[in-house]
Amino acid sequence: MKTFTTVLCVLCLSAVTQGCAVDKKQLWQCLEEKGDSNSDGRLTAAEVRDLVRANTAWYERLIKSPDSVARQVEDHCGLPLTYGNVLKASCFRHCGGLDGRRTIYNRICG
Repeated sequence: MKTFTTVLCVLCLSAVTQGCAVDKKQLWQCLEEKGDSNSDGRLTAAEVRDLVRANTAWYERLIKSPDSVARQVEDHCGLPLTYGNVLKASCFRHCGGLDGRRTIYNRICG
């Protein structure tokens, strides 16, 4: 049992130390490329909603609507979304995700 516990601890520690697969600069570049329709270096609430609509399936939008994503972005990062906002500690703090689940980067850019 002691060996199993040791192996489990090592696996958990290795998962924690690996960090995020994507950094905030990469995330911003993707969001800007795919969502900044007027190329002004910021994403408005409407652009965030359009980005979600264009990159999610209808059944995903039933669970997580474009409006709820825009509200989350506003709560965590601020709107309009800029690179400076993305760098805030509260913004996309879960490796590119807002709520710790599947990341926005993986969903939209992956």
